[in-house]
Amino acid sequence: MWHQKLKEWIAHPLFLLLVGALISSYLIPSWTRRWQDHQKELELKVALIREINDSIMNMIMRIEVVEILAITKQGKEKEYEDMQSYYKKWMVEKEVIGSNIQAFFPDIIEIGRKWSDLTTIVYLLEALSEVGNGEKIGTRKNTLRKIQKLIPKERSFVDLGELSQRNIDNWLELKRLTVSLKNELVNAISKSRVLSF
Repeated sequence: MWHQKLKEWIAHPLFLLLVGALISSYLIPSWTRRWQDHQKELELKVALIREINDSIMNMIMRIEVVEILAITKQGKEKEYEDMQSYYKKWMVEKEVIGSNIQAFFPDIIEIGRKWSDLTTIVYLLEALSEVGNGEKIGTRKNTLRKIQKLIPKERSFVDLGELSQRNIDNWLELKRLTVSLKNELVNAISKSRVLSF
């Protein structure tokens, strides 16, 4: 008997009107808002990842030019001056990106740490190329030790003596390690939720 009353009640036009109003005024906007929030989050992540890739890879490529010129003993003043100029710009870029990371992912300490370690490694690579702000951080071996401390143990290079020699293969190994750390950061960002979404 109560089944019959329920069927009559559900079939009543007023009930159908109320259900339709509920769906159109709450559920559909809620789903739309979630989708729009997800889209906005993806846009923020893509923009941040693009900034990170551009900043790190541009700096690495400039260091590489200077490093190769030093290895081949073809030092050119213009490249050193360009490096100096770009280095100053990069220092500002890295701070802006760091602030964005802190704003978007304040509860995910790992992402901030990865960015800090990565930019410190790039800074040390720049120092290793013996150009930049003119300050000598120390010998290549000491600078390599500082870099090695920032690289996860399972991926860290082992032969400091060999890497302390300035040659193309050693530079490419340092570059490979740095790019892989950048990729880990990008991966962590892509898998994390942005604050407020």
